[in-house]
Amino acid sequence: MTLIAGLAAALALSGAAAPNISDPLARQPQAAILGSRIGVAYGVGNSIRFVTSTDGGRTFGAPVTLPARGVLSLGNHRGPRIVMTPSIIVISAIYGDKGKGADGDLISFRSRDGGRTWSQGTRVNDTAASAREGLHAMAAEGNLVYAVWLDDRGGRKELYGAASPDGGASWGANQRIYQSPDGHICECCHPSVVVRSGGRDIDVMFRNFLGGSRDMFLASSRDGARTFKTAKLGEGTWPLNACPMDGGALTVDEEGPLTVWRRGSSVFLDRPDSKEIEIGPGKNPTLAGGAVIWTAPDGLKMRAGEGTVSLDSAGAYPAGASNGRRHVVAWETTGGIGVKAW
Repeated sequence: MTLIAGLAAALALSGAAAPNISDPLARQPQAAILGSRIGVAYGVGNSIRFVTSTDGGRTFGAPVTLPARGVLSLGNHRGPRIVMTPSIIVISAIYGDKGKGADGDLISFRSRDGGRTWSQGTRVNDTAASAREGLHAMAAEGNLVYAVWLDDRGGRKELYGAASPDGGASWGANQRIYQSPDGHICECCHPSVVVRSGGRDIDVMFRNFLGGSRDMFLASSRDGARTFKTAKLGEGTWPLNACPMDGGALTVDEEGPLTVWRRGSSVFLDRPDSKEIEIGPGKNPTLAGGAVIWTAPDGLKMRAGEGTVSLDSAGAYPAGASNGRRHVVAWETTGGIGVKAW
């Protein structure tokens, strides 16, 4: 049975889906998957909550609240990020004393007991308050964790990154990955990152600002983040005097980087140096394996190959994850968080 046929058999094709995680104030969920175990991190006010499933997403345990660090950046893709490895779970988020874009530090929290207890948090950005925009991404391979974020230390939005060799316990010196020759990158679109090959290969997707257009770019390193080469994604361009607050998603499979993003009112699937594929009208796309999940005008949809199913008419802000064999997507919905795994 194909992915879409299997999902169609399991899902109602219209209407709002009942939340898998009942938490009416939950916002901006992010998911990670490790074998049959799924972890979901999300924000509630100024708190981060973590829930886990040990049965492939059919049921979830009670939420655990992480230590608070001030005002949490939340909404429009701001909020926590999560990675899981056999030995650690790391959740990152941006906190400030004032918040609301006035200040902000990227903080990483780690758990070594499956998410039951958490560290008090470690600051990732080595210039205080430079992560005030609240937008970032994180990836892991083994104990190596790599984070990227929109940074303001130079007085304009730039793309920065940092690595942790010990599972988020400590972080190395920050590195500027990209600076736009037009003064700044797109101010309010979240980046994405994938790390592999023992940390030698790092790919970062972000929305740039060049010549008045806000197009997606891929910054790639093949030497452990010492140097990055940057190239535009897609064939068209998006002239826009505003920030769309929509950064898309990135994954890497046996064929290399696979990206999904919005240009104008449509969602596109694209590999570097290949012809882009228009998925359809909508926004806020993500990837879970090779499946695209996005917010269409009539609700949350999923497409794999040529097939499409409706997930949730009330769904928004989907976030996907994959471990190569198993995949998961989590999203905001009425009354809590929706989760589907396959």
